[in-house]
Amino acid sequence: MIRFSNNEVTVVKEMIDERTSVYVAIKERRAIIEVDDTSNSAIKKAVKDVVEMAKNSQPSDVYAPYLEDHLAINLSCSRSVKSKGYPDT
Repeated sequence: MIRFSNNEVTVVKEMIDERTSVYVAIKERRAIIEVDDTSNSAIKKAVKDVVEMAKNSQPSDVYAPYLEDHLAINLSCSRSVKSKGYPDT
């Protein structure tokens, strides 16, 4: 914080604000929580609370499942391109 008086700095104060946000998605249910206390115990409690919030929340209208089975890369379709100036590998 900087306070000015008569176009001069009169007070300078440094402030540190630490916050932690936790986002949880359990299938189509989501929740988020933010805490000011960044101690391990407070974060563990926040995680526990936000998981319960997500479990008890209404399913989201906008939901796209993770397509784990469809993310396989077909390497047989890839081709190599030789660029001038680069050694062959």
